[in-house]
Amino acid sequence: MFRKNSRGLLVRLAAIVVLAFPLGASAVPITGGIGFSGLFNPTGGTGLGDATGISFSNAFVATTSGIYAGIPAPFATVANFTDFQFSPLAPDPVDPLWTVSFGGVDYSFSLEDVSVDFQDNNELNLSGSGILSATGFDDTAGTWEFSGNTAGTILFSFSSISAAAASEPGILFLLAMGLPMLGVARRINNNKTGVRS
Repeated sequence: MFRKNSRGLLVRLAAIVVLAFPLGASAVPITGGIGFSGLFNPTGGTGLGDATGISFSNAFVATTSGIYAGIPAPFATVANFTDFQFSPLAPDPVDPLWTVSFGGVDYSFSLEDVSVDFQDNNELNLSGSGILSATGFDDTAGTWEFSGNTAGTILFSFSSISAAAASEPGILFLLAMGLPMLGVARRINNNKTGVRS
């Protein structure tokens, strides 16, 4: 009798976990990435090699994936960039670094830190992290890269990629659901071995 009831209890608990999990993990993180191309001018120095900032112009969406996949690309959608100083970062944070609007959804990125990966008279590579935002989605941590060069004209490519991970409420929910399941498993095991708890 207990064995039959314990199976029914396990099925009911499993159903509760399956039904409740989406409620416990209601976060909708941003997934995918977006890349841009356009023109920039180095600022704060005499050229690219000693520049401390960037001024943007003529930026367009070049590549998309994930939630950004519906945005027309390449070069069909204008992106608005905020000029900034990278050495040291100013303003801190750069909020927003870029914005794109399409189909009633506003997308943006808040640049929170920057590293100079490479800089000489012909090339500048920056990277760092920040927060991606989009209408209807939770703000999501992301990484970004900037690559600019002086080949012909001063061009840049920029990409932002989400670093979506399990949300803290979702993890806590799973832990909270696992504890009762451990108790049920112990009780079933004790009943099989004849040990009373």
